[in-house]
Amino acid sequence: MGAKMATFQLDHGDCDDIREVAERDEVVVYLFHAQVIDRAEPPTTRFEAVGLWWIDPFSFSDSYQTSRTRPRETKTAAYYSIAIPLTPTAAAKL
Repeated sequence: MGAKMATFQLDHGDCDDIREVAERDEVVVYLFHAQVIDRAEPPTTRFEAVGLWWIDPFSFSDSYQTSRTRPRETKTAAYYSIAIPLTPTAAAKL
């Protein structure tokens, strides 16, 4: 079945690349991540999207949790909460 995504992970190099392109091209970047798992259906496998996460650039730093090396890898990744944080303006409307 697969476990529900607990955090979103993004390699530090990818974070740098996204920031550089956004600054160079003067664009606002929204990140989307789909959690896709494979389902064995002999004689083949199919893939199913089971989760979707997105974040706007104004909430990105609020969602940051930590940076660490992923298990069995050498790259450092930034870990983000998948809960979409409320901006102060949105929270004030509640």
